Amino acid sequence: MYPPAASYNGFDIEALSGICGSISIACWVVVFSPQIIENFRRSSADGLSVEFVIIWLAGDVFNILGSVLQGVLPTMIILAIYYTLADIVLLGQCFYYRGFTLRDPRPEKNNAIDDSEPTEESPLLQEAGSLRPGHVEVGIAKPLTAADADRSRTRSASSFRERLASLDPTHFSPVTPLHPQHHDVTTTDVIKPSQPRSWLQAILFNSTAIVMVIAAGVAGYYLSPSAPESSSSDGKTEADSQASTLHFNLLGQIFGYVCAVLYLGSRIPQLLLNYRRQSTDGLNALFFLFACIGNLTYVLSIFAFEPICKARQVYGKYILINLSWLVGSLGTLFLDAGVFVQFFLTASTWEALSYIATTTKSDARDRDHFLTQCSDGTLDDVTVIVDRAPASFAQAGKFDSTLVNALPASVGYICHNGAGYDSIDIAACSARGIQVSNCPNVVEDATADAAIFLILATLRGFNNGILAIRHGEWKSAVPPPPLGHDPQGKVLGVLGMGGIGRNLKRKAECFDMQVIYHNRNQLSKHEADGARYVSFDELLAQSDVLSLNLPLNAKTRNIISTAEFNKMKSGIIIVNTARGGVLDEDALVQALDSGRVLSVGLDVYQQEPNLHPGLLRNPHVCLLPHMGTSTVETKTKMEELTLANARTAVEQGRLVTLVAEQQAEQSGSHHL
Repeated sequence: MYPPAASYNGFDIEALSGICGSISIACWVVVFSPQIIENFRRSSADGLSVEFVIIWLAGDVFNILGSVLQGVLPTMIILAIYYTLADIVLLGQCFYYRGFTLRDPRPEKNNAIDDSEPTEESPLLQEAGSLRPGHVEVGIAKPLTAADADRSRTRSASSFRERLASLDPTHFSPVTPLHPQHHDVTTTDVIKPSQPRSWLQAILFNSTAIVMVIAAGVAGYYLSPSAPESSSSDGKTEADSQASTLHFNLLGQIFGYVCAVLYLGSRIPQLLLNYRRQSTDGLNALFFLFACIGNLTYVLSIFAFEPICKARQVYGKYILINLSWLVGSLGTLFLDAGVFVQFFLTASTWEALSYIATTTKSDARDRDHFLTQCSDGTLDDVTVIVDRAPASFAQAGKFDSTLVNALPASVGYICHNGAGYDSIDIAACSARGIQVSNCPNVVEDATADAAIFLILATLRGFNNGILAIRHGEWKSAVPPPPLGHDPQGKVLGVLGMGGIGRNLKRKAECFDMQVIYHNRNQLSKHEADGARYVSFDELLAQSDVLSLNLPLNAKTRNIISTAEFNKMKSGIIIVNTARGGVLDEDALVQALDSGRVLSVGLDVYQQEPNLHPGLLRNPHVCLLPHMGTSTVETKTKMEELTLANARTAVEQGRLVTLVAEQQAEQSGSHHL
């Protein structure tokens, strides 16, 4: 298939073709090894599509048949046989670890929770081995131990069927280790593993492997013995000899195109499996990277051909003979590149964390059980706690001083998956030397959007209209719902001009609202961006709409109460998307009943999920169930930031977004 080529303008095309072909051979020799080792290391082949392997195996079988019939080089026939054997090994691993099945698992529909509609308790970042998100309330990370690093290779004495029947579904949980944790290993039996590779080390390692394979291919070309120049005894010229090698074999071509179709089709199941799982966990990137390099250099080696005479005619025939191999290789090159891109698009932060620490999930039934686990050694060696409030409240409750003081001495970090962190006793944590992180910044857009919704709903009286429709009173209600007010020209007072407050200011100005604000400290001219700073009393007196955007702490609890309502304009509108504790609800209900406050928009409450009866009965109150950050995009960002904090804690002994109080302690300043 590869007749001798010549030089073109001093450029050795034959050498280029030979080098590319040699590199391609080197890549295809090692391409299967990373994935076979990956499956063996994990004792799992869940990341690999069995349909992909089966179709690829069929393609390789037709590759052998087409190669033999078309008369390609012996090395290519040998490689085709090698591919087939390697496919059989991969398929054997799939059957060994997953049971005899010819279909990939499809996501199961959970009757209780629709996977297509994530909830507050659904982790949006998946982890190793999970086919769908599980419930992670309190995630725990500890440094890798030798027991964690040990991957048992032995098979049980039970039958293959029994092994399949005994598979534990808990291993599909996002934070359950894929392998058994050997609790019976004594201290003297433990051998400390080497430090896990960082991302930089992993990149350097993989790059080195690629360079070495390419170098081996280049060396293989130059070190292989050159074919002796044939002296034509039958009177044939080199051109005649070249032309004689270019012939069509019908059956070989048919098998070649069948092979191409199978190669192209084989990647589709793997792409779909990765998409359904939203993960490439269980796949080795080098597997597909070597496949990309192998196909690219294979294609280049075919194109690098120079006819001796009748260039256009001979080259066209040459390409047609090799077209099926070109289509198959080019097509799979792009599809393999697509799989490789999925490694970046579906990168799981939980997966990344599992490479540097043992991640597990607390199985505590309630707070008392969690406190027991803190004292009985169950949580010993835990260094980082990932707190997924409010879901974690059912297991551990608030991280008050009682719980914080009961935590094992090894705990040094609590990574809270929320912007507000009033559920954590920061003073108690600081006294224990425990650093706490939260999720600022990433919630700004979603929370400000919710505030804008509540501002418009309360100004326009939309809640009254919604209630009239639901009660069947549209156009017949007596008296009719009162007229609302336009936001244009109204004064919006922002109490707490942090990130959310500034975001809200920009959005409110789109409705031509005038923004004033009060902070404990006046912002710089750049940060204020046109918003006018006023005193606290001036804010209360001048605002048509008052938005609460400040954190809850001892100094801000009930910061808006009866005295403050008496300083406000009659008919003011209050919006609270911060924390329920900053607003005295008893005083608020009295102000509503008296008419001092015209309308209220609330997303947070003092005793969630219990609401004040006076708020529930008042049609001028627009209520949301604490859903200011409840979007897929924002929750995903929150989880990513939370786990970035956990990773940094494990690797560097610090947190990315340390809470404001502890930042102030470190800098020696004071925090409100």
